Amino acid sequence: MHSDAAASGRGACSCDSRGAWEHDPRSACGKRAVYAYLESAGIGQRGHNVIVYWDEDEKALLSTDEGLVIEVGVQVPRPFESEGRVTCSATPGGTAATAVHIGPYHQLGEAHEAIRDWCRRNHRPIAGPNWEVYGDWNDDPSQLRTDVFYLLK
Repeated sequence: MHSDAAASGRGACSCDSRGAWEHDPRSACGKRAVYAYLESAGIGQRGHNVIVYWDEDEKALLSTDEGLVIEVGVQVPRPFESEGRVTCSATPGGTAATAVHIGPYHQLGEAHEAIRDWCRRNHRPIAGPNWEVYGDWNDDPSQLRTDVFYLLK
């Protein structure tokens, strides 16, 4: 798998024992800065929204007080100069296990669990980072598409 260029903002998040986000990483907070910068820089065509979860192998940082570094961004057609909180980044390159989730965002955990289960059953260790690429918006949550990826060792 090749990596895709993305404009992104970086931050940290964590979840409580029930898996509820301290703040929703899919919220507009990170995307607003990214979209505003891309507009001002004249970077036209944009792709899908992306979140990269920079977890570390076997640490499950999302459920720790330390939190997990995430990048919230959007696919872009070409690399660009980073400025302020908005950086030119890329999704991880290499072999990845992937699943397509069709349905509401609050059920995305099922796709993540399916990939982790597949990796365990097939003796394919996860490298740490994983990411979600959000498909085109649909007012019907049952029709939302999200592609989920886990980088493999």
